[in-house]
Amino acid sequence: MASVQMWLYKMTEPVLAPIRRTLPPMGGLDLSPMLLLIALQILGRALA
Repeated sequence: MASVQMWLYKMTEPVLAPIRRTLPPMGGLDLSPMLLLIALQILGRALA
């Protein structure tokens, strides 16, 4: 289980780290994954 978590962390951290640096903390919640998904959806619709 730890190896899966480490793999997932290594795959997502390069993309999420810049978002985390610019997005202010919201009451202890990490909203960077949600923001990334929204951005990917907007990009996908723009390219379609």
